Amino acid sequence: PFEYTLFYVALATAAVLGWLVHRYLNSAPGRALAAIKTNETRLEYLGISARGTLLVAYVISAMLAGVGGTLAAVMQGLVTPEYAYWVRSGEFVFIAILGGAGHVLGAFAGALVYEGVRMYLAVLAADMWQLLLGVVLLVIVLFASEGLVGLWHRISGRFAPAGREAS
Repeated sequence: PFEYTLFYVALATAAVLGWLVHRYLNSAPGRALAAIKTNETRLEYLGISARGTLLVAYVISAMLAGVGGTLAAVMQGLVTPEYAYWVRSGEFVFIAILGGAGHVLGAFAGALVYEGVRMYLAVLAADMWQLLLGVVLLVIVLFASEGLVGLWHRISGRFAPAGREAS
């Protein structure tokens, strides 16, 4: 009962926070954040503080990490130093690249595929699942540089009716 309750709380929290992040990224400050990536100087000339925009993004990121850490701590019952080890950060980068950086759905898609592949490879190839997971990442980087969400957009755009673009 507690595990199911926690699962549904985490699922609802992820859905609400994912929606809020999507709304933020489509707002003016979120567009400014995307503009920093292409040309920070141009953003400053427009009168938008790149430093302030990044600060807000870092605060939002820290808040989301705090919520995730809180849910993980409640689920595990304790927090160990293993969560601060660089391998855990590497998993999050792996998930972001796999799903597609810059897409909210990319984080969810990357996490689902990562956990699914990791679970099945750990059973099928217990001694080399990490190597095979690295091969999956290399294939995504080489053939779908925008990640799974970008690949989905490219495939769905190919099959969209003529005269209409995929959303």
